[in-house]
Amino acid sequence: MYTESKESRDQDSGFRVQGSESAQNSKFKIQNSPTPSSLIPHPSSLIPSLSDPQPSIALLAENPLNDDRETIQTGDHTLLIIEDDPNFARILLDMARQRGFKSLAAMRGDVGLAMARTFKPTAIMLDIDLPVLDGWQILIG
Repeated sequence: MYTESKESRDQDSGFRVQGSESAQNSKFKIQNSPTPSSLIPHPSSLIPSLSDPQPSIALLAENPLNDDRETIQTGDHTLLIIEDDPNFARILLDMARQRGFKSLAAMRGDVGLAMARTFKPTAIMLDIDLPVLDGWQILIG
């Protein structure tokens, strides 16, 4: 009976194939070569670092969308909308009010993060593509 042993490595995937062939049957073993942990990036390195942005008091005081920040009382259900499109943000403000929420709005990521820390809203609606500080940075902030 004839038996041949073979081993090959796929250059693109790093898979190693070992096998033996005989006149009766073939057996193959596919093994992925381990990647050294030094080559695998830590998830936090994939997102730009966040250096605790501190928007000015004037930016926090601005209320271009006329949200409910002046009328919020203890026990109110609050929704913070962090959205840079003013038309869409107004629609979300109106919908939230219709559902009984007091609504807050920020049109920049850094302002939204500061408002979240200040007002501690019940819920937050977060856009990802925001000026100054994007939504991914806010999520890890």
